[in-house]
Amino acid sequence: MVTISERQPISTPMTWEITRTRRIVLGGAIVITLATGAAIGSTYAPAAATDPDLLVLVRFMAFVKTVIALSAAAIVAWRFGSAIARPLAATYIASVSLMALAPGLIWYEALLPLASGLFHSGLLLGLALAAGDGLLKRRASDPAD
Repeated sequence: MVTISERQPISTPMTWEITRTRRIVLGGAIVITLATGAAIGSTYAPAAATDPDLLVLVRFMAFVKTVIALSAAAIVAWRFGSAIARPLAATYIASVSLMALAPGLIWYEALLPLASGLFHSGLLLGLALAAGDGLLKRRASDPAD
C-alpha cells in the first residue's frame, strides 16, 4: 500500500527553502485565521448580556482550543522538516487553519455550532492525514533511530 507521502518522487531533494516557505505559510495562515475568527465573532456577538460564570467558561474553552490549534501547528511545522508532497502540505495547513478559526468565534460566543464544527473537522482532518501519512510508520520501523 502506498501512503500519501510516498507519492512524491524520491529524486526531489527537500531543501531548506521549501521547508522554510511552508512554515512561513503555516504561520501566516494561523495568524490570518485567528484574526478572521475574532473579526467574525465580534460581528456576530450576541447583543444580550450573558451569565458571567458562563462567559468565563466559554472564554476558557476558547483558550484551550487555541492551545490545541497551536500545538497542532507545531506538529505540522515539525512534519514539514521531512519530505512531503505539496498537496499533503496544503491539506495540513488547511486542517490547522480550520482549527484556528474556531477560538475567535467561541471567545465572542458567536456561531458556537459552526465554531465547534470547524474545530473538530480540522482536528479530524489532521488526524486522518497523520494516519495516512506514513512518516510515523517509517520512523517506528527504522532501527537506526
